[in-house]
Amino acid sequence: MTYFPPVSEKEIKKAENSFFIFLIIVMFFLIILTVSMFSEFCQVFWKGNKIWSMGGFATFVSVLHIRFFDIKKKSNKRNRMFSTEKCNPLFQKCEKAINLSWIVGFILMALSRWITY
Repeated sequence: MTYFPPVSEKEIKKAENSFFIFLIIVMFFLIILTVSMFSEFCQVFWKGNKIWSMGGFATFVSVLHIRFFDIKKKSNKRNRMFSTEKCNPLFQKCEKAINLSWIVGFILMALSRWITY
């Protein structure tokens, strides 16, 4: 059996930096999406699909995060010992919220079929 040392702080910091960039990009697109929904110019485009698009965005962000930007998975390529004490607590809370955003997304997408506005 091969022994792999615990995950180093350098690897965790590198994964946290990529997650931070991902978070900035997600916030940027969320702002663009929200502004375009309330713009008079885009009302014809969104016509009855605002709730569905927000749900789809939440689901897409959650899946993209879990697949490519999860801090624990990205810094721990060989399934080594991982201590969450080395992680930034703010990033841990953001990751938990993004990990659960797919539930909110699916609920919004399901409700959008019955809600008319």
